[in-house]
Amino acid sequence: MLKENPHIDTEHLPSTQNVDVLFFSTENNKVAISSPIKVLILNLVKNGPTPLEIIVERSGRAKSTITKHIQDLEEVGLITSHHDSSDHRKRIIMISAEEIGRLTPSESSIKPGVYYIPDAVSSFTSDDIVSFFRFSLMAFYTQALRIGINIDPVLKQTGVEVGEVLTKIVSDTTIEGIVGKMDTFWKTHGLGKVTLYSTTPLMIQIDECFECSDLPKTGRSACAFGNGILTGIFSDHLKCPVLVVEEECYSKGENRCLFVITPLPDNGSKIAQSA
Repeated sequence: MLKENPHIDTEHLPSTQNVDVLFFSTENNKVAISSPIKVLILNLVKNGPTPLEIIVERSGRAKSTITKHIQDLEEVGLITSHHDSSDHRKRIIMISAEEIGRLTPSESSIKPGVYYIPDAVSSFTSDDIVSFFRFSLMAFYTQALRIGINIDPVLKQTGVEVGEVLTKIVSDTTIEGIVGKMDTFWKTHGLGKVTLYSTTPLMIQIDECFECSDLPKTGRSACAFGNGILTGIFSDHLKCPVLVVEEECYSKGENRCLFVITPLPDNGSKIAQSA
């Protein structure tokens, strides 16, 4: 029996009428995707390998239709596929390109409009680098929201680079040690509070998050930069690529940010060993 990808966000899958326009970078090209079905497929597979049958089920389309769209996406280098090692009758679909941005229509859950920078971060002093950084990030993010541009992919990749640098500061032999050093760094620089919520699965909680606690409530996770930082730090510690999914966020109306960190297939044993 097929297992559903636990990180598929079914609540915010695109409709077949109003969807984001996705922009991807491949080894040879920049590709824009506006087809509702193709956008749906890409949103399903971006959080991990996904069985073809799941995509067909979630799309409500005929298997032949989905297969044709998958073929198109493979031809432009956005996805790859292979047969399930445990059942060669089943096909697994994976993303193979980097999302670099998206345009968001007015009908989507993040509506373009007037978004103001909250008073809490609308000013800064010359000797307070933290307030300046928060102001800059909020200004960048809210201006993008105002015109309907989703900059999460760029913020995440930037966060990954920052995380790779922070790794040298928070490195430790155990996950508890890493999270403890992260918490000290975050508190020292006014970035929030970091807690190890769980080791199995690995979950990191951030309170008073510098990235999103002052943002308007958009109904979606807004910590792409923090997601990237965690990706960079824990990819290095676990010595494998990791998938980081933000399950709770201040911008979704919740009172904390909660991230689930999952090693990619066949690398799951390292968490138990290092926790």
